[in-house]
Amino acid sequence: MPEVYVGPIAALYEVYKDELKGESELLAALSSHAPQRAKSLGAGRALLKYALRHHGLLDQGALLPPLVLGRLGKPSLQWPQGSRGCGWDFNLSHSNGLLALSLGQGAMGIDLELCALKRLTPMLLNKILDPAERRICALLGATSYTASRGDPSVRAGWVTRGTSAGGVCAGGYLQPAEETPLTAEQLMVQMPNDEEAQELYSAAWQKLLCPKTLRPIQRQSIWWTQQWTLRECVLKILGQSIFAYDQLTLDVHNLSIKMAGLPQGTVHCVALRTQDYLDISSSVRAPAPCELAVTENEMQWVLSVFVPEGDSLQLKLWNGQNWSNFAGSALCTYHSGAHVA
Repeated sequence: MPEVYVGPIAALYEVYKDELKGESELLAALSSHAPQRAKSLGAGRALLKYALRHHGLLDQGALLPPLVLGRLGKPSLQWPQGSRGCGWDFNLSHSNGLLALSLGQGAMGIDLELCALKRLTPMLLNKILDPAERRICALLGATSYTASRGDPSVRAGWVTRGTSAGGVCAGGYLQPAEETPLTAEQLMVQMPNDEEAQELYSAAWQKLLCPKTLRPIQRQSIWWTQQWTLRECVLKILGQSIFAYDQLTLDVHNLSIKMAGLPQGTVHCVALRTQDYLDISSSVRAPAPCELAVTENEMQWVLSVFVPEGDSLQLKLWNGQNWSNFAGSALCTYHSGAHVA
């Protein structure tokens, strides 16, 4: 059964750095990197060795099998023929001080991203998202909506705050005073009518809007990050590059995801919040103005993980001392494979 580990890079490096003893070539290579980059690479390698030992695939003190790169750079372990590790795969993702590792049998794909306003631009969203996704994004940016037809705010139409693409950048970060959601015009879509809006606000999307105190631009950022990680996760399964985005199809109504060669399974999208699940106060820097959070001091990531058909998501989070099982639920799950209608 596949397992996913998520924790702060600094803490995991300190806890598992002894796993790197004897890895002379790796340690020599790490010495040529900047300290932060070296710690990130070292933590990923050390955590992978720990996870392999936990599954009985690697003996204590043993070196990793050789790492080989696929045609587009995806690494995999070259296990000796007939060894215990044959058929096992892994995938790593890093984001703003956090590290995520997936390990299991069959192709692995994982992507972890911090919700950040600096990526919420019309040019990028219009290039990556299909029209249905952009309509949902526009809907999430509306400041007045209710599913009740009799509500005056619905009869009055849609209200948005300004037309800015997200504000004025200073030093690479967005200033909070300029935060305005993207409009339907910027996203080059028609705002859905009341009947269509109710369909889009079906049970599949209600979780995204909780808690209701989220600002419209926060909702848009979380939605965009979710849809981005979905794509990155699938591309990493297949070892594809970003230029393959136009070969991937997402159906937001049937929650399906399709691409040539994609195995059958499910992509789970999970929201990870610092105060709720992760003890990272001393390991990850404070959020910059453009890095959205549910509260002022609480950063949020979205994690997308591919789980082969028949398996369930086993997510472990670092709680400051050891690993604990994730008790939350996925924002949504996208199914892949020919069995999806």
